[in-house]
Amino acid sequence: MLVEKSMHPDWLSSAFLVAPEGGPAVFVDAGADIAPLIEAAERWGTTPVAILRTHGHHDHVENEDELVRRYSIPVLAEPGEWKWDGLQVQAHATPGHSDDGLSFVIADELVATGDTLFRDAVGGGDVAAVRQSVMEVLLELPDKTRVLPGLTEPCPVIRCG
Repeated sequence: MLVEKSMHPDWLSSAFLVAPEGGPAVFVDAGADIAPLIEAAERWGTTPVAILRTHGHHDHVENEDELVRRYSIPVLAEPGEWKWDGLQVQAHATPGHSDDGLSFVIADELVATGDTLFRDAVGGGDVAAVRQSVMEVLLELPDKTRVLPGLTEPCPVIRCG
């Protein structure tokens, strides 16, 4: 799975482009500089098919409109399951940091957690809801699942730290 990351220098929020080799791509959030992600899509020869929104806070959606206009793609911001030409995505509700929090499992290999789960911490917000999201959703994923958090560095597997 190909992954390109961009991080906003002030907010430290991350945005990603994810694609299987030779397949369609998805953006995860759009709060960081999107130029490196657009360049990666061109370099990989992939076609973006959607933006996966982990939550609606400004530092994760700032450049959404530009990506929607550029690629004519939808913003997915609710639980569900989607498939595009060999790329499967499942969105799970993971509230706590925000009421609209989602985590996206991509191709059963990666999970984009937004601000719910980080490399060495969990997101702030409603403590009981964050705990439930982490314990009952994210830690139920296979141990080998790679975490793409909304802030800080990616984690090589779900149980890193």
